Amino acid sequence: MGMATGAIKAAVTSSWIQPQTSTMGLQVLIRVNVQPGGVVTSARVVKSSGNALFDRSAEIAILKASPLPIP
Repeated sequence: MGMATGAIKAAVTSSWIQPQTSTMGLQVLIRVNVQPGGVVTSARVVKSSGNALFDRSAEIAILKASPLPIP
């Protein structure tokens, strides 16, 4: 994982409030559109984890982390 990827992951993780239900092993794929400067314009689930609360919490975390630390 590159330095930029690690910084983005850290920014999103610190903004993420996961649901109180069990999320162990869940994965969600989200398409993120970003403007120059790291401003997130959209975050949309492409492949659901099967848990709507988990998916939505991940989308919200990405939006809250904007602007992302993109070099």
